[in-house]
Amino acid sequence: MRLRALGIAASAMIACSSATSTGEGGAPPQSCTGLTAPSSCPTPPPSWKSQVQPFIQSYCTQCHGPGGIAAAQALLATYQDVKNNRTRAWQQVYSCLMPNAGATPAPNAFPTETERQMFVDWADVCNAPNN
Repeated sequence: MRLRALGIAASAMIACSSATSTGEGGAPPQSCTGLTAPSSCPTPPPSWKSQVQPFIQSYCTQCHGPGGIAAAQALLATYQDVKNNRTRAWQQVYSCLMPNAGATPAPNAFPTETERQMFVDWADVCNAPNN
């Protein structure tokens, strides 16, 4: 069963701080646009080592890494951590809620649409392969 069947709305928000807006006035960053909802995993699937892990390190572990302000909500330090939290993580990335532009500390950068699509594909339709 694909994770997308669980719905886009997350029951618990992953956040770096108590701030819930994703940008000024609650709007997502300008670079955040809608993603496609693929019905099958791309060939070849996104690679954990060369694509997903660098994505997590660039955009998530500042808050969701060891000692991060949101590590208790969702630790994303290892492959297994990310796999265990992938439903909430892809929902947040898909919905342009993470990284949280209103977070403290503020994100260093925001993923491109291509990077976000890769992560959503890996976590959802590809079932988080460890390749």
